[in-house]
Amino acid sequence: REDPEIELLRGPGGAARGPIPSGRDAKKALELSLREALRLGDGWIGTEHVLLGLLRDGDTVAAGMLAELGVERAGLRRAVEEGRRRSA
Repeated sequence: REDPEIELLRGPGGAARGPIPSGRDAKKALELSLREALRLGDGWIGTEHVLLGLLRDGDTVAAGMLAELGVERAGLRRAVEEGRRRSA
């Protein structure tokens, strides 16, 4: 039996596919990433969505690490939106 897969990232080379992460935190991170993608009007989950999703749940190790690096959700969201405006 094959593991279920999900389209995780889309880049210049197309979509990357892989096994769906297991564990509560991983599933929550993907769910929040999907919400961020939908909020931005995207039909795919990219690195920007994953980072925004991780920052949305401040109780994870990943969110803590990003915070220690000075990455804030509002600032990252502005940077993503500005980058999209520039490339449009």
